Amino acid sequence: VLGRIIMAGFVMQKELDELSGRVIRLLKKKTMTVTAVESCTGGMISSLLTDIPGASEVFKGSFVTYSDETKQRFVGV
Repeated sequence: VLGRIIMAGFVMQKELDELSGRVIRLLKKKTMTVTAVESCTGGMISSLLTDIPGASEVFKGSFVTYSDETKQRFVGV
């Protein structure tokens, strides 16, 4: 059972890496950039994008905020 769980995690991570790579390539192609504001993901989206080589060309940064007070104060959400 543990082997299946590890394999499922590997497959899921591979798919996430492929998706992140496609996002970075598309942003480059369209000469667009992205900035993230994350809460419940705890910075996971930013991490996935910055794991891709060349992401710094299109990924400008992120805000990882968890409390409502911080979200409202810094990003107006």
